[in-house]
Amino acid sequence: MVHSVFLYPTGDGFDVDPVKRYLEAMPDVFLDPLGTPTYIVCGVPEAVELCRDERIEEPDRFPYSVLVIVKPDVINVVQEYGDEYELRSARDFVRWLIERQPCLVKDEYRFDWTEQVRREGVGVLYPPQLD
Repeated sequence: MVHSVFLYPTGDGFDVDPVKRYLEAMPDVFLDPLGTPTYIVCGVPEAVELCRDERIEEPDRFPYSVLVIVKPDVINVVQEYGDEYELRSARDFVRWLIERQPCLVKDEYRFDWTEQVRREGVGVLYPPQLD
């Protein structure tokens, strides 16, 4: 499994508004209440309130969950601590983004997954038990 997925636009940059709208529409995701461009993926809607409370109570750290950092020049999906449910949501988001905008796909070591993802789908970035 890839611990961190970096998505780079092949054109001028990501149009972040549709990306933010997609993430905000996911029932298990919320924007960091402390003002960073980070979305916290909780895996199940019932965990959102608890994760939000944890983030506010401990502002020096994020909850152990998938994080999606949205910037025009790169979208980083940090999934090292993601459980099965959070990784499913992350996979769905990465699939959605790649289907809408051509991107380069790299991991935390800068290995380029773009061609393999194009051939085999985003599932190559995630554990097989998610299917």
